Amino acid sequence: MKITITSIGLADWISDQEPNYPSLEECKLWIINNMKKIKTQYKFSKEDEDEIKMLLYYIPMNHLMNKNIYSQYLEDTLLIETP
Repeated sequence: MKITITSIGLADWISDQEPNYPSLEECKLWIINNMKKIKTQYKFSKEDEDEIKMLLYYIPMNHLMNKNIYSQYLEDTLLIETP
């Protein structure tokens, strides 16, 4: 199995930080610290940085969309009149 920044749990860690999502630099430090435990010769790549940026963009957006959908569902459910 190839070890990637996603396979060591970066997306979960970012998601767990809600509502104070980490910065790019905090993510880099987290990755370096966790990769050192697995691979002593880990080198941070441009692809890693691009993946972090993508996660930092889409995870908060996903949380917001889920909250809006859930809120709308609750609103619709509570407005249903029972006979």
